Amino acid sequence: MAQQNMHFEYTIRVAVLSTLAYETMRDHIDKIVVYLPNIVGMKILERKESGNSVFVTSHWQGKHVLPDIIGQIIKVADMSWIDRAEWKNDTQVCAWSYEPFIFKDYIRMSGTDTFIAEGDATAVKLEGEIDVNFLHYPLIPTVLKKKINEQISNILYSLVEPNFTMIYRGLEKYINNIPPR
Repeated sequence: MAQQNMHFEYTIRVAVLSTLAYETMRDHIDKIVVYLPNIVGMKILERKESGNSVFVTSHWQGKHVLPDIIGQIIKVADMSWIDRAEWKNDTQVCAWSYEPFIFKDYIRMSGTDTFIAEGDATAVKLEGEIDVNFLHYPLIPTVLKKKINEQISNILYSLVEPNFTMIYRGLEKYINNIPPR
């Protein structure tokens, strides 16, 4: 049995100039959170500039409805993670990685958001990897390990595109001063 590695790649277009989109995401992501219904909260833990990059570490708290078999293992209160991001100002690329609070030895997620100018709009290309390996998790019965590993991989993979879209639609709303719901 092998771990589940999944590659993802999506592009979304936002009706915002690329420099404004990039700088707003880098500098005001904490204000965009109010537009994300599946996020309970977010806090910037550290921000530092070095050379042509800005490094931001933040704590996110999410909420999702999980299938019963997974919900027995993961509680909504456990759905938080550390986001470590390097914002590369010269290329308008954000390289990020997520470290979940639970199962951090079994789940890895990393990628890049690339901001590409398209006239008065921006194409944001998200590319990354999800690596899940619960095959050695001691509290899961051997007979269920492969099934749970696949389910967790599929759940995480299924959340990437809608969450990515939600974040960048939230960016548009924030920039256009549309009140959150």
